[in-house]
Amino acid sequence: MILVLCPNPSIDKLLYVDRLNPGSVNKSSMEKMYPGGKGVHVALALTELGESVTLSGFWGGESGTWIKNECRKKGITCVGPLTKQWNRTCLTILSDQIPQETEIVERGPAVNELHLDHFFSELADLIPKSNSVVVSGSWPPGTPKHVYQQIKDISERHSVPLWVDASGERLTDAICAEPFGIHINHHEAEEYFGKALSPKHSAEKLLTNSRIAAVTNGADGLYMATRESIIHTSCRVDHIISTVGSGDCLTAGLVHAWNRSSDLHEMAKVATACGTANCICPDLGMLKSSDVHRLQHLVTTNAIYPL
Repeated sequence: MILVLCPNPSIDKLLYVDRLNPGSVNKSSMEKMYPGGKGVHVALALTELGESVTLSGFWGGESGTWIKNECRKKGITCVGPLTKQWNRTCLTILSDQIPQETEIVERGPAVNELHLDHFFSELADLIPKSNSVVVSGSWPPGTPKHVYQQIKDISERHSVPLWVDASGERLTDAICAEPFGIHINHHEAEEYFGKALSPKHSAEKLLTNSRIAAVTNGADGLYMATRESIIHTSCRVDHIISTVGSGDCLTAGLVHAWNRSSDLHEMAKVATACGTANCICPDLGMLKSSDVHRLQHLVTTNAIYPL
């Protein structure tokens, strides 16, 4: 079983507008709703890839119930405390007028000490039963600063590898906890290190605090570093529907491939195929396993840099 933590789940609403006019009324021509939050995307992708997944988060109101029900339909076990405030809604606006999607991301419900005690009590029970723990996405208001270290301490006691995907202020906390594996994008790496670095160099530097470091750079692909080598992979497709959730699906691919095989080339290829499969999937933040298998044969390994 893979335990995925999505501290701040959301309803991801996709809106299509013919033209986006700031400062005026914009009517959508189509809208769809999906279970969201980075960890939810990871859990859905892992399930599609054939893994058994338990998903833990803070679930709020009717929106939290809806998110859990949608995940359960896919065979995902959902656990975690309930909050009175509803889970957030995050909007993705697509328009033929604008080539890139516009996103509006809410903060999410605040949590208190009782919620956190419930959350960590369940983790203490679930982590020893897990093959891997994945923590992905933002944390709701009220979460303590050193939450990643708390999770790492439990994981380390039971020799369960911890994988993280974080950003902003939480990224520093995540890296300081020295997880087994970490995945961030190129812009997040530059923000963390405080200067412009190549994705390759960023991945190398992240190895100070992790065993496996993955840095993605859009269409340029994935730079995955270990103590032995750096592998660069990419996969190009002609038509991209949306990139929302691409990094989450890549994280899922890394964990899935590591659970099945420790071969670094295979891990990088599967992860890259997963991230690309998300970009061509019409369902926001998701992938199809058939696309992953097909795209694996199109992934190119551009370079291997021995350390």
